[in-house]
Amino acid sequence: ATTQLSFRIDAAEKVDLSIYDATGRFLYRWPQQNLTAGVHRIQWNGTNTEGEPAASGVYFYRLSAGKTVRIGKLVLLR
Repeated sequence: ATTQLSFRIDAAEKVDLSIYDATGRFLYRWPQQNLTAGVHRIQWNGTNTEGEPAASGVYFYRLSAGKTVRIGKLVLLR
């Protein structure tokens, strides 16, 4: 199962994205990437950093792009 996160950045920035479970425990981090301005989509395959599958549920993400930080929810359904 996968879930997709869509976001927009206004200028080319280094983007960092981390995923946490409902208790705030760190689960997964994408490698930092330099992205161009515009809309981007990232898919999370529902695994943690060790490649183990996460359970269905609500997860939180922290997305930072330059000086902007966004926190939101992701839903993973298996």
